[in-house]
Amino acid sequence: MTRLSFLSSLFGIFAASGLGQTSLAAGQTARVSEAAAYCDNANPGPVTVVLKYDQPVNAASIACTAFAVPGYVITNAYSNAEAAHAPTPRNGNFVILELRQAAPARIGTSLQLRQVAALASASGEILMPQAAAITCPLHSAA
Repeated sequence: MTRLSFLSSLFGIFAASGLGQTSLAAGQTARVSEAAAYCDNANPGPVTVVLKYDQPVNAASIACTAFAVPGYVITNAYSNAEAAHAPTPRNGNFVILELRQAAPARIGTSLQLRQVAALASASGEILMPQAAAITCPLHSAA
């Protein structure tokens, strides 16, 4: 199974079950509608997190310092039009974070992450950080 098909299947499961949905107070707009993380269970190493925003994000506005994941170092952050690695960042609804951790990641646990700096949408709207942390379940890519 490719990473793209794995992530696509995860987002299909999330959409059907409601998993990964963020819940905010009434009157606020949820910016991240789905989140998933995966690592290679056979070869614990980097973790990839995919966040699905409710509108396309401007690729030029994304930096590793715009997010925080306790216990992990963000080594790369970029947007894409699909839930997949991209050699060149593009405007899109998906923000991909590549993480490195001090200890091997454990499948079945969850990551707590935050957007800590404003991003820009592709249309120029400012996407402010959410107050609540985003809970992201960790899945095996294998």
